[in-house]
Amino acid sequence: MLEGENILCFSPDPWGSIWPDKSQIMSILARRNRVLYVEPELHFRPTLRKVARGEIGSSHLWRRRVSWIQDGLYVYHPPVFAPISGHVLLGPITQALRFGLLRRTLRHLEMSKPILWLFRPGMVDLVGQFGEKLLIYHIVDEYSAYSKQTPELARWTREREARLASQADIIFVTSQALWKTKRQLNPRTYLMQNGVDYGTFARIIASDTSLPTDISSLQRPVIGFVGSICHKQDYELLRLIAGSHSAWSLVMIGPVRGMQNTEELKQLQSSPNVHFLGCKPTEEIPQYINACDVCLIPYVDSEETRNINPLKLYEYFACGKPVVSVDIPSVRPFAEVVYIARDRETFIKCIEEALREDGSLTSRRFGIAKQNTWEARVEQLSTLIQDTLQVKYSTEGPNSAHGGEG
Repeated sequence: MLEGENILCFSPDPWGSIWPDKSQIMSILARRNRVLYVEPELHFRPTLRKVARGEIGSSHLWRRRVSWIQDGLYVYHPPVFAPISGHVLLGPITQALRFGLLRRTLRHLEMSKPILWLFRPGMVDLVGQFGEKLLIYHIVDEYSAYSKQTPELARWTREREARLASQADIIFVTSQALWKTKRQLNPRTYLMQNGVDYGTFARIIASDTSLPTDISSLQRPVIGFVGSICHKQDYELLRLIAGSHSAWSLVMIGPVRGMQNTEELKQLQSSPNVHFLGCKPTEEIPQYINACDVCLIPYVDSEETRNINPLKLYEYFACGKPVVSVDIPSVRPFAEVVYIARDRETFIKCIEEALREDGSLTSRRFGIAKQNTWEARVEQLSTLIQDTLQVKYSTEGPNSAHGGEG
């Protein structure tokens, strides 16, 4: 594993969010390196709205800038008094404050010449600001395909990504579809799919802990989805599933994002056998998946979903559960242990078939999860990073970096 390095990771997700990929990778790397995980930076107008609603108060102004998570791992909370702004005068001032405070934190933690790890195209302005020795761009989605983007915003995203990709020393992508497109931006692009904390899942589901009452009390069979409830789900499909079998309990576990008060969500919520259980702590997710008889990946067909590698797939496997999915590229390699539906009607038939399973595929799913742990992913990442560092500094010399202030 990579050892003795300083890693500065700018994440689009808060520490402890429902998406565990970034926190898992950084937690493992922190065993032999020093990691500063920077939570999402705040933006001016949303911050003002939160202040007006009372969600941000004086206590947030004086909160500790850095939280200790474990030896070698720290989380940095960007200051609320210096949000990102597009204003011609205010923008440069708040940017100088943000960069200055973060540089001071790096000095305090004695983290010079870090490996800069970025996840979004909009982070390109961070390049060269921290005296980084290596730049990593980690792509988990086709960002230009996010829903509700104007053509102008999608074009801006593509332009920023092209800039960031061209400067990156190494690019990691989570799906084969992303690898095919992003390697055109930079030949040093490598496929690094998602994984699962198999050890934790295995320990929790093997324990004698009773299942959560809000799901164990439901009528069986329980057909479950675990993840962010958002625009990616096919709500017409979910309504058809609920309506096709009134004896099934269709369970949705996770936060509702961007769908509040939409007609699609209201119609699904009105179904008597559909149950929204809300967002659950990360450590409870294995229990909820284990309580399901069949687990779902019910996405709409879009450019965004065709490029994703679902985290939940590996978590479902870690519980040995039958999985029914729409036909997306990342699922096809697992066709022998996943029921892949070509259309909505077939999807329901696949659930019926999955419910008749005799358990013969369970051990194979466990085996796939064991082969796709986050530890294995970090070993792969480490090898590529070490090789890249060796090549870069054997040709450029030990003092080379992307520039900027340290």
